[in-house]
Amino acid sequence: MLVNFTSINRYADRAKKIVCKAVVNEDANAKLIRELKDEINRLRDLLKAEGIEVEEGKIQTKYNSILTSLCVCVQETLAHFLRTSVELGPTQLLG
Repeated sequence: MLVNFTSINRYADRAKKIVCKAVVNEDANAKLIRELKDEINRLRDLLKAEGIEVEEGKIQTKYNSILTSLCVCVQETLAHFLRTSVELGPTQLLG
């Protein structure tokens, strides 16, 4: 009976040393896509920490409304200038 007990102990010691490393079967393209999505999320978090909100395909900052207003103002001024130049003609506009 002692021989059987020793054999069981040796088996148990060998079983303790078995290391199981699970590997996910993942397509190389799927892995690349997953890693890139993770990188995008990490970069979004960095931008958010700096006060820059990121939506799908858009970056919105606290200055967006100011820039939008400025663009509208410039467009209106340019449109007014063009209307005036057409109405007055080039000689009256310069004089």
